[in-house]
Amino acid sequence: MKTIQNLQAKAANKQAGFTLIELMIVVAIVAILAAVALPAYQTYTNRAKFSEVIAASGPVKTAFEVCWQTSPTASNAATTGSECLAAASAAAGTATNGQYVNTVTPSVPSTNNFRIVVQSANMSEGTTTPEYQLEATVSAGNGNVNWSKTCTPATMC
Repeated sequence: MKTIQNLQAKAANKQAGFTLIELMIVVAIVAILAAVALPAYQTYTNRAKFSEVIAASGPVKTAFEVCWQTSPTASNAATTGSECLAAASAAAGTATNGQYVNTVTPSVPSTNNFRIVVQSANMSEGTTTPEYQLEATVSAGNGNVNWSKTCTPATMC
């Protein structure tokens, strides 16, 4: 009987809870997980912001394509490029309404090329300001427009 009473007394005196070392281990594990997750989250949020930059090129791209394919002088790429630059520039004015878009700049760097450069605002990726560039190669006569994209830095696309 005394043995049962001794066991009950020991059980009643036993402390419950966590020791300091156990709590420190849990805090260390949480800190390591946070250190790994934070950069991944920042990259994710920057790419989400950059989607607005990519979307800002859409109206300019559409304006150029419609102009190029409906222009009566589509066989003359130099003339059509200048005409379509005016249409694309008008569309670029409305494309900068976003929170993360700084400028949308259409240009005609050469006879059969058309370029749209969209610079971001309110975000940075390292030491560079992210930029999205679309380059169109057009075919005089048949109206084909082929686009290629470039992102700076490349991790944003």
